[in-house]
Order: sequence, then C-alpha cells, then structure tokens
Amino acid sequence: MKVITKIHPEYLQHLEVFRAWAFDPKIQDSIHTKFRWPTNKFFNEGTPEKAASAELLTSINAEEHVGYPIDMYGLDFNYNNLRTAAERADTDFFDEIRQMNIEIDSRFQALMGAYHPALKAFYPKNGYIAWHTNWNAPGYNIVFSFSPTGNGYWRHVDPTNATSIRPDPKNLVQINDIPGWHCKAGYFGGKDEINKLMWHSAFTNEPRLTLSYVFKDKSLWEDLLEEIEQ
Repeated sequence: MKVITKIHPEYLQHLEVFRAWAFDPKIQDSIHTKFRWPTNKFFNEGTPEKAASAELLTSINAEEHVGYPIDMYGLDFNYNNLRTAAERADTDFFDEIRQMNIEIDSRFQALMGAYHPALKAFYPKNGYIAWHTNWNAPGYNIVFSFSPTGNGYWRHVDPTNATSIRPDPKNLVQINDIPGWHCKAGYFGGKDEINKLMWHSAFTNEPRLTLSYVFKDKSLWEDLLEEIEQ
C-alpha cells in the first residue's frame, strides 16, 4: 500500500467540501436523529475494536466470504448504495445526501476519472468497518481518510507471499491515521488473485471520514497518484 500524507491542494479542496458537509452541525444532528442506523454487531456487543482484530481475521471463513464487510458501524453516504434503504432516512435529509453526491461525483470523481466511488463513509466514535476484501469488485483503489487528531487506524494483510485466500495474521500491517487528510492506494485483487488479495479493516476512536474510489486503468491510477502527492 502506498500512503500519501500531503495531498495536493487541487485535490484537497474537493475533500474539504465533503468534510465541511459531513461535520456541519446540521448534518451531524441529522445523522443522529433523522437516520435509522442498521444493526452493528460488535458495537452492540460492546466490542467495537474486535471488528479490526487479528482474532476476528482468523475466524473468517474465507471460502464463503463474498467481498463485503461482515459488519460496519458507520454510514455510507454513497447515493447508489443508500437509495435502496431510503426508508431509513428522513425525506429531506435523504435529498441532502443526494445533492452532496451530485456535487462530489460531478467534480471530484470527474477530475480523477475514477471508474466508480466505492465508499463515502462517516464513522462515529468507536466506528469501524470489519474485515473484508472487495474481491467482488477488483481494481486499483485510492482511499482518502480524514481524522481530526489521528486517533484511528487502517489494517490490511500483506498478500505478497500468500499461498491461500485465507488471511495470515502474521502479515498484518497497521497504518495509523494522521490529523487531517491522507490517502492510501493499492490494487485490491479478485478472489483468483491470491498474491493481490487485500483483506482490510479500519477502526476509529473519534469521528472519521473515508472517500474511496476504484480505477480500472492502471496507467491513469499511477499518473493520478503522482498528481495527488504534494
């Protein structure tokens, strides 16, 4: 995984649009009062950090894994994903989410030339996304994250020497958040690409944002990373 901690202002300004929207007091109030949150297994059990633990990683049945996270304590504001659960949101708030997606995708996604947005997430304190691979949608990924003080982390399993689709916790890598924005980039392989599988998860002790995009063109992705790095 490539980590970029200083993002070029041309790209940072678009990320700041999402941050300003998500942390606006009105939006924060709506997040907690106008949206019916889904069930969150580990949070409800009082063990939110277990979602990104080596213990959980070793317990996953890799053969039956589809690619999606097995649990998430956070909200994905991707309109294409959220519209199938529109009944969980207040009508006016749902329209605000749609408008935010239009603004972000028409400008930021178009600027980068991304194939599609994988995630537009807000995580509250003790938020997480549990172990998963995205092997149902392989591609070259760029994952932007914002943390107010850097009190959170990303974890993945280095697949370089993998001999099986089962994740090996001995190859677990942790990348700590930093105050502000940073991004991570890597190829997330399909189920048949054993040495390119990207088992990954994240946990945060404070509110956190993630914008994630998938690219199909490797050359475009590589050139973009050079431009993003300040």
